[in-house]
Amino acid sequence: MKKVIKNWAEFAKQDLKDAEFLFTQRSYRSSSWFCHQAIEKILKAIIIQKGKRPRKIHDLVELLKDTGIKLPEDLMDFLEELNIYYLPPRYPDVYPQMKKIYRSHNIQ
Repeated sequence: MKKVIKNWAEFAKQDLKDAEFLFTQRSYRSSSWFCHQAIEKILKAIIIQKGKRPRKIHDLVELLKDTGIKLPEDLMDFLEELNIYYLPPRYPDVYPQMKKIYRSHNIQ
């Protein structure tokens, strides 16, 4: 079990590195997606560590609930906002609907 948790954490760490690199390259849409991925993987590692099987979902707020961890409201707001950026990089048909949101946040 420890190896499974370690693997989730290592993948999360790499996703965070990728997010940081993409951010420095001004690829904000992709950077946001990798941030989401890093947090999702860490949350799933925590769920596994607690002896549960993580749900096959990508909603960070819902996954956080499964960990039993309580975060301050501003961090909860951040997770809710980051959820918005999960779909467009993976599903091009969603991107046109997201253009307004990206423009309002100055994300390319």
